[in-house]
Amino acid sequence: MATGIYQSGSQACTVTTEHQLTTSATETTFGVYQIFLDLNACVKSDIFELRIYEKARAADTQRQAMLMVVSNDQTDDVWISPGLILGAGWKVTLKQTAGTGRTVPWSIRNS
Repeated sequence: MATGIYQSGSQACTVTTEHQLTTSATETTFGVYQIFLDLNACVKSDIFELRIYEKARAADTQRQAMLMVVSNDQTDDVWISPGLILGAGWKVTLKQTAGTGRTVPWSIRNS
């Protein structure tokens, strides 16, 4: 599999709503993925939760595998997740839990 942008978009966040970033609620393309969030409009009162859901095996139930909280204004404008090995049935969501609703450009990159 070539390295590249797997999916991308821009999410207008409604505070307290969990927004699905992936096209499908059950992505099954195996690979190593990283999520990029452009948070240059983020201020001290803004808090975001990025969730990764995955299955242990393809036949299992999809469950929350990782929760990453990004808060306050960032030193760097682009936030990058660690590399994640996914493929059994995964999705990525973004939820703004505090602050003024922001529009967040994002991409999911794979290798």
